[in-house]
Amino acid sequence: MLWRLRLIGIGLLLSGLSGAQLPGGCAPTPAAAHLRYANMPLAAVAFRHFAKPYHEWYLSPETLRLDRTPNQVTGESDRAPQQVAIGLLGPIKKSARGHGFGLAMLEGAQLAVEQANAKGGFHLRSGGAGIPYVLRLHNDAALWGSSANEIADMVFRQHVWAMLGSINAVSTHVALRVALKVGLPIVNTGTSDPTLTETRVPWLLREFPDDRQQGYALANVIFRRRKLTRIAVLVSVSRYGRLGIREFVNVARRAGAPPVAELEYDPAQTNPNSAARLARIIAATHPQAVVLWGGPRGAAVQLRALRAAHIQAAVFGGSRLCTQRFLQAAGAAANGLVVTCALDPTRTDPRWRAFRREFEQRYHRLPDAYAARAYDGMNILIGAIQRGGLSRPGIMEALKNYEMKGYCGVSGPSFFDYTLNDIAPVPVARVEHRQFKFEKISGGQ
Repeated sequence: MLWRLRLIGIGLLLSGLSGAQLPGGCAPTPAAAHLRYANMPLAAVAFRHFAKPYHEWYLSPETLRLDRTPNQVTGESDRAPQQVAIGLLGPIKKSARGHGFGLAMLEGAQLAVEQANAKGGFHLRSGGAGIPYVLRLHNDAALWGSSANEIADMVFRQHVWAMLGSINAVSTHVALRVALKVGLPIVNTGTSDPTLTETRVPWLLREFPDDRQQGYALANVIFRRRKLTRIAVLVSVSRYGRLGIREFVNVARRAGAPPVAELEYDPAQTNPNSAARLARIIAATHPQAVVLWGGPRGAAVQLRALRAAHIQAAVFGGSRLCTQRFLQAAGAAANGLVVTCALDPTRTDPRWRAFRREFEQRYHRLPDAYAARAYDGMNILIGAIQRGGLSRPGIMEALKNYEMKGYCGVSGPSFFDYTLNDIAPVPVARVEHRQFKFEKISGGQ
C-alpha cells in the first residue's frame, strides 16, 4: 500500500510541476503568475487532497498605508534638488562577509547609474535640465541591527529617494522594517531568503530568484524529469541552509517521497574526516539523489567527501554553488552536479551581450549573476523614479506596476507576484568538465 501511495503522489507531483507553459521572450502573462502565491505548483499546496486551505494569502496587491504627511514621508521640498540620491546597502568593504557578491552588486549598480546619467539623468515633469543620479554607499557589516542605522543615515542625513540592497538576509529584513517606518522603497537583487516578501511589507521589490523558486526548479528536475524518489538532504547549519531547503523538502513530502536522510554540516568545518562521516551515513540510506544546500566553500568539502565515498547518487544544489569559486574549490568532484542559477551567461540575446561587453570594458572582467541582477534592479528603480517623481510613495507605486507587466532585463525576463517577488523560471546548469552547461528554460517548473 505504501509504495502505491508513493507512486500516486509522484504522479500528481509530475503533473503539478509541469504547470502552464509561460510565453517566450519578455512579455509573460500576469494572469498565469497569480494563480497561486509565488507561482506555487499544485503539488506543493498543503492538504490539497483533503480540503481547500481556509485562506489563501498574497492573491491581491497590498496598498500603502501612510500615517504621516507627504513631506514627512518623502522629504520633498519646494526647491528642485541638485541630484537624485539612491542608497546602496551591501557588503562592499573587503572585510565584510560576502564581499565578492557585494562588489559585483556595486559594479552592476554603478554601471546602470552611469548610463542613466549619460542619457540626461532624472528629468522633472516641469522641464529643465536633467538632474544626475548619485549612489550613497553603505557597507553591510551583517551585524544584527547595524543596517537599521545605515537606513536611518540614508534617509535623514543623505535624503535618498530609494535603496538597492542587500545580500545578507537578516540585514535586509531589518532594513525592510525601518523602510516600513520611514517609507523608503527598496529593490533587492541578491537575497534568496523566501521569507523576505512573506512579511507583506509593501515597500520592497525583489529581482532575484528566491529559494522557494529554486526549490520548485529542483523538484521539477529530480521528480518530474529524472523520476528519482529516494532523496537525501545535506544542508549548511545556517539561516541560508535552514530556510533554503525548506520548500523543496515540503514538496518532496507532499509528493510521498520524504527525504530518507536530513543531515546538517558546519560550513566553517573543513576537516575531511567530519565530512566523510556524514557521507558514510548518507551512503547507508542508498539514495538516488543528494540535495546539497550551502555556501561554496563548505559545500565543496561535503561534495568531495560524497565522491570519495563512491556514492552513485546524482547531486543537486542551489544557486550559491553556481559560481567559479565553487568549481575551483570542488575540483573534479563537481562534475555531474546539477544546480539552480540566478543567471544563464550563455544566453545570446542582444540585451545580455551588450551589457556583458560594456561591463567588461568598464571593469575588465565578465559580470556574474549579482552584477547583472543589480544592473537590472537599478534600472527598474531608476525607471520607477522617473515615472513616480521625487516622492517615495510615488516611486513605490511605480514599482508596483512591474507586478502587472514584468521586466525584461539583461539577466532575462522577470515577472512578479502580488508581493513583488520575482517568480520567473529559474535557470538550471549541469557541471561537465568543470564548466557549467546551461539547460534551456521551459515554462513548466
